[in-house]
Amino acid sequence: MTEKVACFRCKSVNMFMTGVKLNDTLIYLCPTCYFDFTLYLSGCAVNPKVMCSDNRKEAKE
Repeated sequence: MTEKVACFRCKSVNMFMTGVKLNDTLIYLCPTCYFDFTLYLSGCAVNPKVMCSDNRKEAKE
């Protein structure tokens, strides 16, 4: 593979990219963006300034 592939999220070009398939479309993520993506999928906030709330608590009130 000689062609350069840019990260889908941050558009950086690294030697190591991870391919992720979303809706039958293959996208490439750099290691930093892939780490943020896995945190996002596990329910964490990717942006440290964002506060997550427990929606189940709010629904009971």
